[in-house]
Amino acid sequence: MLSQGASVYASEITPSQPVLSERPIRVMVVDDSAVVRGLVSRWVNEEPGLKVVARHANGKLAVEDVVRSAPDIVLLDIEMPVMDGLTALPLLLAARPQLKILIVSTLTFGGDRTNMLQGAVHLVMFLVFGLLLFHP
Repeated sequence: MLSQGASVYASEITPSQPVLSERPIRVMVVDDSAVVRGLVSRWVNEEPGLKVVARHANGKLAVEDVVRSAPDIVLLDIEMPVMDGLTALPLLLAARPQLKILIVSTLTFGGDRTNMLQGAVHLVMFLVFGLLLFHP
């Protein structure tokens, strides 16, 4: 562990020397499926240095809570009732400009992939049977 005030530069870090922040990375999970929210939250919480600080069933609830819960990262579904992820995305970034957003979805219809990436760090599409596709 680093002592108070110590610095580590990227060139000094090797894969055998993980450097974790003293504060865990705070994660918000937004998905209309209670099962998906539960699974993703469990996976995130099992990772050292990550902590789920909020879980919401739609974009409206996420936007209303983003300042209070102060996540560093939002895992955001696209298609949800009340407010979808594409509508919530710019509102979340307006409320917390330093926020990082990963679009995570099991299914999406229509729309332009460019619109999905507007402000998101990455688009992650989960397909049935565990196939995972990453789109930059």
